[in-house]
Amino acid sequence: TRVAYWVILNGTPRPMSPLRCTSIQFKWSPSLWINDKVQNFYDFTADDVKLEGYEHLGKLPMEVAV
Repeated sequence: TRVAYWVILNGTPRPMSPLRCTSIQFKWSPSLWINDKVQNFYDFTADDVKLEGYEHLGKLPMEVAV
């Protein structure tokens, strides 16, 4: 399938080439675990919050205009 991307320059919409993505892998979203035994916000520590199921996608190539 083709997707059209448009950019507005000086008030005029013009077609823009899509970014080239060659090898992006989609994964399930991670879940955020928060210790429910903590009753006071100020009692939270780094051990009371965990991101479970997170998998890094690696380096994502992209072009940047300067």
